[in-house]
Amino acid sequence: MNRSVFFDKDGYPKIKIHNKAKFVHRLSWELVNGEVSKDMQINHIDGNKLNWNIDNLEEVTAVDNVRHAWANGLCSSSKGENHGGSKLTDSIVMTIRTLPKKAANGRGYGFSSTELAKIYGVSSKVLRQARNGESWRHLPLL
Repeated sequence: MNRSVFFDKDGYPKIKIHNKAKFVHRLSWELVNGEVSKDMQINHIDGNKLNWNIDNLEEVTAVDNVRHAWANGLCSSSKGENHGGSKLTDSIVMTIRTLPKKAANGRGYGFSSTELAKIYGVSSKVLRQARNGESWRHLPLL
């Protein structure tokens, strides 16, 4: 039998059995309690991903699993640079907010949102929203 143990991107141990990856804590639960229904999840009561002792596991809905994670500080914010799709960082947004804006008529000094968008590799809309505080609201407007 081909078996290998590894950790997924979130730090949960998984085991590969017959080329199918399964969570170790879920296997532990299923050995004692049987298969878990599709709409349920197995929660670590103490929040420790490495503790798959059956006394530390409980079957919960996805909503209850998320509530448990937030209530126990197990989730981190996905705002700003912590968001998986972000191309900007907090420091870049703060820099953008301090740069002078080019006048609407294009005269004078400063940077347009279009110019900065090209520099930072994002769309003009994304840049404008970050600059004006419509996005990245966790950072102060200067």
